[in-house]
Amino acid sequence: MRRILLFTMILSALLSWKSAHAQFLVEIFRNINCGNCRTPDDSYAAFLASHPEYQAQVVNIHNSITDPQDPFYNATGSDAEYRSTTFYNILSDPDAFISGISGGGNTLSQWEQLATSAHSI
Repeated sequence: MRRILLFTMILSALLSWKSAHAQFLVEIFRNINCGNCRTPDDSYAAFLASHPEYQAQVVNIHNSITDPQDPFYNATGSDAEYRSTTFYNILSDPDAFISGISGGGNTLSQWEQLATSAHSI
């Protein structure tokens, strides 16, 4: 009886491990005064909300591209600037990197496709 119970527990753990997907990171580069950021940001948030199984971890990184007086940018300053310019070479807002892969600026369908791909890994 103990062996059957142990076997069942191990099998259950293996099956749940096999069906689990890893979380992935979404970095969205934006600025509080970016006029064309709101629509793709909101649409992508709605897309991720409709796919809770993706378990995406979203980080909004405010940079100085649109307005260097963005209060979120000023609060992080050099860290956000390094990530935007040196690490990812962001040229315009909005832009997104999903699991480290560029989703391009303002291309919601590309962002959704990369999220779907990241989830299936």
